[in-house]
Amino acid sequence: MYREFTQKGITQAELDASKSTLIGQFPRAVETTEALAYQILALRFYGIDESYLTQFVTNVKALSLDHVNSLLKNYFKPEQLGIVVYGDSTVIEGQLKKFGNIQKL
Repeated sequence: MYREFTQKGITQAELDASKSTLIGQFPRAVETTEALAYQILALRFYGIDESYLTQFVTNVKALSLDHVNSLLKNYFKPEQLGIVVYGDSTVIEGQLKKFGNIQKL
């Protein structure tokens, strides 16, 4: 399923819904002085210019289906996918074997 997702990509409807969600949630991320300060602090920590915030909505609206799907193909590697499960191995190991190789850490 993951492999198929990365090869086929998302649909325009899925992209539109995701963009609407991101744009709709953005004001909450900067609506208070504390929230805005946190966002600016995070940007500075990662070396990202503060214009990221002022251009956020414009940049999200500009995302194209072709660009997003090309990113999926380039950066989402099904062969490198791993899932971490935390629990008592004597209880869950048998249940997990059907999904593939198990590596205990």
